[in-house]
Amino acid sequence: MLEFSCTYCGRRFRIAEESAGKKGTCPNCKRIVVIPESPTRLRTEDFAAGKPEPEVDNSKSPYDLTLLDLPERVARRQQPAGEKVPMEAYPEEYRDFMPGRIIREERPSGERKLPWIVDIFLYPMNKSGIIVLCIVAGIPFLLHFITKVLAAITLVFTPMFVFLVMFHVFRVLAALVLVPYACWYLCECIRDSALGAIRAVETAGSTPGLGELLSQIVRVIICTAISFAPSIVYLIVQEQLDAIFWVLYGCGVFLLPMALLAFVMFDSLSALNPLLVIGSVWSTFFQYVGLLIFLYAVSALVPLSIYFLRGYWVTLHLAEFLAFYLVMISAHLIGRFFWRYQEKLNWEV
Repeated sequence: MLEFSCTYCGRRFRIAEESAGKKGTCPNCKRIVVIPESPTRLRTEDFAAGKPEPEVDNSKSPYDLTLLDLPERVARRQQPAGEKVPMEAYPEEYRDFMPGRIIREERPSGERKLPWIVDIFLYPMNKSGIIVLCIVAGIPFLLHFITKVLAAITLVFTPMFVFLVMFHVFRVLAALVLVPYACWYLCECIRDSALGAIRAVETAGSTPGLGELLSQIVRVIICTAISFAPSIVYLIVQEQLDAIFWVLYGCGVFLLPMALLAFVMFDSLSALNPLLVIGSVWSTFFQYVGLLIFLYAVSALVPLSIYFLRGYWVTLHLAEFLAFYLVMISAHLIGRFFWRYQEKLNWEV
């Protein structure tokens, strides 16, 4: 079996050696990848072309490698690629897959074991989701707590004021990292849910650099701004909040989830073509309206949690934790909309 990574997104694949040299579509980033040649196949082709094999000097080795008998299963797996390899030659864990087809790691079927109204609220409740929740909401809480301690010490020992100021600067820098990271993770939740996932996406070892995080949040802001561009332009020109402004603003609210979904799935601002977004809304109008009702009902809990828990700084951080929890569920709902109605959207993503 060959093992290689997608040159665009880094997704790992395992595939039969017979398919070496062929092209396929990466199931993750949907780009064309070329399956690399097998070293065994290259050696076989060189031998067929009359190229002599490199001589190996075993005179200096205390071991005679020809005495090593390979297991029968391994010997069959190392047959030349030009010959048809029987299915029994592959390990048992690979026999369920068709040779020549790209094999990616096992993905969820997309079907829920619990009622959907309950299961969607369990979306962040796996190891990866809990870790991200603790990072996004726990680190600000910890930094705020340390700031409170330093402020109390400063009242007794004035020179500690310098450390207090330095720590405030550090809190600002930490926020500049955490906010783009949270935005990037939410986009990954949308993309992973669109592939059928029903629990938070696992991103260990795949977090991009700070530059890419900042680029992602800038593009999300631009995506949001484009959705509300008509209302923003009208407000700048007319300088009043009349009925026309609120109609335009409502259109932006109505189109934003579909625009965000298109942006994440295409990973390009060119996906915000009004004809594409409006056409997608039209082809799934009733299903999309149902998504909006449920989506904004969940999102409405965010300001409510902040309002009722704003009294003390500890409860305010608890509200931030709950708010990000609900936003993760909203991202999951947007991604699942694509998974369920992708044929009607006809995006060919």
